[in-house]
Amino acid sequence: MRYLIIFLFIGLMWSGMTKADETNLTCVMVGDKSNAKFNLDLKNKIYKNDGITIPIAFTDQTIIFQTYLPKVIVYSVIIDRKNKKGTMYSFDYIKFEKDIKTKPEVHIEKAHTIARYPELSEDDKVLFTTHSYLRKYFTPINELKLDCSK
Repeated sequence: MRYLIIFLFIGLMWSGMTKADETNLTCVMVGDKSNAKFNLDLKNKIYKNDGITIPIAFTDQTIIFQTYLPKVIVYSVIIDRKNKKGTMYSFDYIKFEKDIKTKPEVHIEKAHTIARYPELSEDDKVLFTTHSYLRKYFTPINELKLDCSK
């Protein structure tokens, strides 16, 4: 009986550790007929799409990344790590490119990001700053909901 209890205890601990060791997520767009998928590698902090490697950043609660269709659209993706739900926002690239170089609000968002997430790397702070700036000062062209799983 004692060994059975020890075995169950170790089994429960092991199952808890595997859940905490989330390294890959696959996300699909809700209602999208194309079954497009995002495969996120959290261990290496990358998202690969058609041979292109895109950096991702994350905190305990959030995963975030941006990608571009040059001169057309900026995509900003945010995923809640707890409920595995996310949103992909699309923004006008040309307006974003012009504003990001000239608007002082970018520096304000960077200061907010540094204060909110002092432990993040500089590259991660850039991704969070870009997302915050886009969400605060731009209206998305489109929003797609995401469902993610391991």
